[in-house]
Amino acid sequence: MATNKSVHRYMLFVYPNFNINKGEFTMPVTKIADKKYRASYQKRLKNGDRIVKKRVFDKKSDAEKQLLNWEMEFSSGDRINDGSISLPDYFMKWVNTFKRPSISNRTYEHYMTTYNTFNTYFPDTSIGSISRLEYQKFVNDYAGGKDLRNPHTRSRETVSKLHTHIRASILSAVEDGYIRRNFTNSITISGKRPVKTLTNYLEAEDFETLRAYFIKHLTSLNISQQMAYIAMMTGMRVAEIAALQDTPEDLNYDHTTICVTKSYDWHDDGFKPTKTTLPREIDVPKELLDQLQQFAKRNYPNSRRLIFANNKGVIPDNHTINDYLQQTLRMCNVNRPDFTFHGLRHSHASYLIYKDVDIYYISQRLGHSKVSKTLDVYAHLLKRKEKKEIEKTLNAIF
Repeated sequence: MATNKSVHRYMLFVYPNFNINKGEFTMPVTKIADKKYRASYQKRLKNGDRIVKKRVFDKKSDAEKQLLNWEMEFSSGDRINDGSISLPDYFMKWVNTFKRPSISNRTYEHYMTTYNTFNTYFPDTSIGSISRLEYQKFVNDYAGGKDLRNPHTRSRETVSKLHTHIRASILSAVEDGYIRRNFTNSITISGKRPVKTLTNYLEAEDFETLRAYFIKHLTSLNISQQMAYIAMMTGMRVAEIAALQDTPEDLNYDHTTICVTKSYDWHDDGFKPTKTTLPREIDVPKELLDQLQQFAKRNYPNSRRLIFANNKGVIPDNHTINDYLQQTLRMCNVNRPDFTFHGLRHSHASYLIYKDVDIYYISQRLGHSKVSKTLDVYAHLLKRKEKKEIEKTLNAIF
């Protein structure tokens, strides 16, 4: 009997809030094999769920301290709401609550790709049991093509996007009290380094050849041709061109500009913000505005006044326009099987650099959020231009 009293005094000292009759929580220290001690913590939540935490220590005193720390977490309000929820389940809950109402279907698909990727790696793993080491290994395996779902090596940019999605959800989990520590902190992002040199552009001679062909053969019926010509002359993205409407808001005759305020979403057949969400005005000659307006009137009318919709109200997609572009390049004897519609945007910028147009103006025209982005993308062209400037300088001075 003396032994039992001793035990009860010990438990009351270490666990002052322990009440086995109410079943609110239990926190025993158990001696296990190899002279080790296991601290076990159990908490029943108001909704009926239970939180269970266990940890093994070499010293009994360390196990007791850990139990007190867990109790302090609950006393201070810094406690786990439901650390047993799996990472995939919490991620979906977070996406559907915080992201889904304000993102496009295409963006939602990107989040689903992230979900499917780590769902094969952490299918039933509770969010509270993942360590930084385990998460770092997952990131490494994904970068190195060792993941189970789709094994192939990834670029650093792809790995970073996946990590960004997961990290945002885990920050929310910490904020909501599901976990105390963010296991995505201080993670090293690996993967293939992207090739920096831009190749998807036309040299000045080929640019001028294609431009001359467009001007000579422009028709009022070929939508892909008109879109390609606009891309070449303005540097607009394909989705920005597709979103153009025959309205004063888009075709501004007062300033003789094309106003870029939105992009077209083929998935939803609607509008979405531009890539950088920054509206911009692109200076163009009045003749180009007239051409767009005439094309809109001669083409198929539609309730949304979309300039580049066909007779079914459908706008050609990237695949259709790229097929047309390749056919046109062959007509011009320009052998570039790797060239795509987006290359017209790069060609526009490259040609302006070739013509000594100020890089800051080019950056604004392209809609880059920072001029450093323009300098980075077209660094090799600027280096080539710098060499010419060095030659001019030396010839002028010496």
